[in-house]
Amino acid sequence: MVIAISKCSVCIGIYVCFLSVRTVAYTNHTVLPEALEKWSLELMQKLLPRHVEIIEMIDEEVKPEQICEPTDPNILEKKLKEMRILENVDLPASVADLFVKAPVVDTSEELESSDEEVEPNDEEEPNDEEEEPKGELSDEEPNDEEEEPKGEPNDEEEDTQKKKEVLSEPIPKPPKMVRMANLCIVGGHAVNGVAEIHSKIVQEEVFNDFYKLWPEKFQNKTNGVTPRRWILFCNPCLSKIITKWTRTEDWVLNTEKLAELRKVLYPVLERQNSY
Repeated sequence: MVIAISKCSVCIGIYVCFLSVRTVAYTNHTVLPEALEKWSLELMQKLLPRHVEIIEMIDEEVKPEQICEPTDPNILEKKLKEMRILENVDLPASVADLFVKAPVVDTSEELESSDEEVEPNDEEEPNDEEEEPKGELSDEEPNDEEEEPKGEPNDEEEDTQKKKEVLSEPIPKPPKMVRMANLCIVGGHAVNGVAEIHSKIVQEEVFNDFYKLWPEKFQNKTNGVTPRRWILFCNPCLSKIITKWTRTEDWVLNTEKLAELRKVLYPVLERQNSY
């Protein structure tokens, strides 16, 4: 898909519409999201820089369709995160502005401060006569025995210190990836599983957001073909012979009907072996 697109000089919308979408179809072979193929964006930028430019344009081109439905910003952000081709890549400013959240103002402190200003000071003023004269020493002498000797920090302090050190370390950013499955869905004209139940899981769970956006793309293709249907399609002459000697066309749907050929073949083979 990307190679075909890179050789043209028209706009990306025409690329995807007339080249890729009309040529390529995507067959999914796994329903595990963690098993879907992803390629390192950094590696592709080094080896296939032109391909990355086209992938970025495709990712940008389909965003208006993905965010066309008005919905809650949180739901929309989650939806767009699942449907993007580029993973862990910042959104463009035009889209990122949709998810700007207003700063939350903590009014609890303001209310407390206002209450303190309004409430009168009911506390009685201290009596100067009751105050202990300055310069006089208290009768109570400090108890040296009660003072804990300063020693080495205990285990709790060490654990707290370690936690602070761990929290202070910068969190590594997740690697930027290209989701190949999402790219195939966007750039293909059809998406299918390899069995009916598999195709349902693809539609209802793995790529549900894409299915809601483009339901006409999703279909089922049972993997493999029976040898009877293959013979009927590719060798009509042999199919006529089988139908003639079995006296029915039911052999196409029922393999056991081919056992009728034994009644014809065994006598012929016995006569040939007798010569």
